Amino acid sequence: MKLSKKLITSAFAFSLLSTVFADDLIIKGDVRLRSEIAIQKDKDTRDRDRLRARVALTKKVNQSIDIGVALISGGNDPISGNQTMSGYGSSKGINLDLAFIQINSGYGLSLLAGKTKNPYKVSNKSELVWDGDYHPEGGSIQYAYEINATALDLRINQAWLSESKVEGSDLLQSGTQLNLTHKMGDISIGAGASYISIHNEDYNQGLSGTPAFDDDSFGNSSITDAANQTIIATGMTLINPYIEVAAKGSLPWTAYAEYVQNTEADELNKGFALGLSLGKAKKPMTMALKYIYKEVQKDAVYGTLTDSDFSGGGANGSGHELGAKLALMENTFFGVSHFLNYKDAQPLLGEGDIGEGNLYNRTQIDLVVKF
Repeated sequence: MKLSKKLITSAFAFSLLSTVFADDLIIKGDVRLRSEIAIQKDKDTRDRDRLRARVALTKKVNQSIDIGVALISGGNDPISGNQTMSGYGSSKGINLDLAFIQINSGYGLSLLAGKTKNPYKVSNKSELVWDGDYHPEGGSIQYAYEINATALDLRINQAWLSESKVEGSDLLQSGTQLNLTHKMGDISIGAGASYISIHNEDYNQGLSGTPAFDDDSFGNSSITDAANQTIIATGMTLINPYIEVAAKGSLPWTAYAEYVQNTEADELNKGFALGLSLGKAKKPMTMALKYIYKEVQKDAVYGTLTDSDFSGGGANGSGHELGAKLALMENTFFGVSHFLNYKDAQPLLGEGDIGEGNLYNRTQIDLVVKF
């Protein structure tokens, strides 16, 4: 059997780490197999099978410091670890997904730095602004305070998106988020708001001088510069509030509403999501259901880092997402998701018409085993 040198090296490194840091070491991960079909008018139907593998190590070094390292399948896509089953059975890539240090003060203040999980709190796994697989590279500070049944937390972060040898052209993502949660028995009510800026070092409007990732605007308005590179045509300063209500019990549920507006775009700058989830797939033969309706205008969010599945990925779409997840046995899950979307249209926000011409259908069937 032929194995890539990269995979052997990664396995050896994880084996060495697990031996050295065996005490208090947590190892977890998953393997997901996915069958997917995407249908769009005037385009070939795409039917493919994909896989994703993840493994993570976390270790509490002392009372104040935690560290973590994770690997994931995939290539250079910042918001997906999926690998299409193709290439005549060739070995698949393994990449660094997380590498972080977290310092906890013990007084509600913590520092997280490195390649980390997204520091923004996301309502019920909403992907209106951020795809769930986005792991920023930078640092964040969080302060959490709780009194009686009310919790407050403040998060401040900055992350690198692109580094350039041209002065002033480095692309950064900075933001501040304030969250408030109040519990009343089995009911909890949460609300929060984020201020997010995606900018180059000089804060030039239009992300001037910084090429788009993979030369693709991912639905955003764009221009072509003198070097024939794609540049996002508008600045990105986002206001992103949300509210959610959740209930525990025999049938747990969560309902949420989220809004976003890009204050640097003069038009086509709004988006929203409404979602409801029912149940929890944890014990064998338990099920969870979800429904989301979403509209995202052309320049409402940074298309490179928003949901990679909805309306084909990126900004400028609307429609429905339905999902069901069944726990078949311990740590083993079967799931189905269907996206009934419309590209280039946001009817409730008054932009574009929905119809057969811009209909986008996508169905995903997943088998996931966790460890």
